[in-house]
Amino acid sequence: MEVGLNIFCDLLHIQKFAIICNFFLALNKKKRAYSKEIVFIVTMLVSFLGQVFFVNAIERTLIYIIFLFELYCYLYEEKKKKLFLLSIWSEFLVAFLDEISKVIVLTICTILKLKNSIFGGVGIQIITLLVLLTIGCGIRNKYKTGIKDMGIGYYIGITILFFGDTVILVYLSDYAIDKIKADNKVLYQLAFLMVSFGILAQIAMVIFLAVSRNVYRENEQLASQYLNEQKKYYEYLETRERKTKKFRHDLRSHMFIINALNKKKDYDKLEEYLDKMNGEIETFGNVICVNNGIVDAILNKFYDEAERSGIKVEVIGHFPSDCNISAFDLCTIFSNLLRNAMEAEQESKKSVIKVSCGYTKDMIVLSIENDSVGKKVEIDGKIETSKQDKWNHGFGLENVQECVKRNQGELLIESEQNRFKVMVLLARVEQL
Repeated sequence: MEVGLNIFCDLLHIQKFAIICNFFLALNKKKRAYSKEIVFIVTMLVSFLGQVFFVNAIERTLIYIIFLFELYCYLYEEKKKKLFLLSIWSEFLVAFLDEISKVIVLTICTILKLKNSIFGGVGIQIITLLVLLTIGCGIRNKYKTGIKDMGIGYYIGITILFFGDTVILVYLSDYAIDKIKADNKVLYQLAFLMVSFGILAQIAMVIFLAVSRNVYRENEQLASQYLNEQKKYYEYLETRERKTKKFRHDLRSHMFIINALNKKKDYDKLEEYLDKMNGEIETFGNVICVNNGIVDAILNKFYDEAERSGIKVEVIGHFPSDCNISAFDLCTIFSNLLRNAMEAEQESKKSVIKVSCGYTKDMIVLSIENDSVGKKVEIDGKIETSKQDKWNHGFGLENVQECVKRNQGELLIESEQNRFKVMVLLARVEQL
């Protein structure tokens, strides 16, 4: 019975790491289906072998870390080096929480005068699991990203803090439970129990602060990107204005030449000269106008870049100027999608990006279509990047997805042969 109970505890134990990976770290799952039954069976097998062949606690810990690493590699697509470090860190984090839960269970048993049986281990697993689940649900409801990209210093700091809390609590538990000799011993024990829950609350706050810091950093980077886009656009407008003034300055000379060619009836040269003038005029002012200042800025900036790269950008439709979508979100959506489209065109050595936008009273529709090398596959709502460095790429669409969700919209992706199309639907609210 004891072996079976320990296996059950290990099954609960593995759920803690699932919460840490999916809620705290927000790791990217692999783009293939995996069997929960396989994870269940392998966990039971490792648990049984660990109890039979590895009695030493250190040996069991090492085996469990190796098992976690292999499990992470099977489930998630991050780099193996990072997964190995995260498996060690998450094992220590859970170990510290289990020690705190053990103190809580022991204190409750002492207060209620219950015998500490083998079922105490189940109580420890349940308390830790509930703590992690509560924190994890709080993070998932408030934030879309986790702490996987935190600096190593923050991981070390959090680990030291949890270690210190655990050591202090375990040390004090000897006095609160066994060595206090007083008439109001139960009162001391109740106070100690509240302190234990207070430490768990402190741990939750530290994790929330770590996640919020990571979110703030990402938002700061996006804000910097938006300001950079605006700066480039103003530089672009300044260049266009200089060219316009230069053309106006020479306009009298141009008219003189046109008049002279017309009088000579040299219509071939006249047509050639007029074509050249028309080409010059087309480069003045905004090349693209969809009726929204922010969107115009981004489209013209990318249009100019695409033109220098030999890529043609075709834009049709209009975008509402009186929508409730922030400049920050508009910049994130258009910049990421257009940048991805340009990179795909350069990689595929094709030269056409099609952008269309339109709107109704309640909805805004944006579509960007480009060529691509190979077929991108959508699994579980995510697109696998075709770039070699998958660790540093593939986040553009995730940022777009967050902005779309924030605006009560939907992101639709079609990948067919060598064409890739992204359609964005956004809820529109008329400004009063």
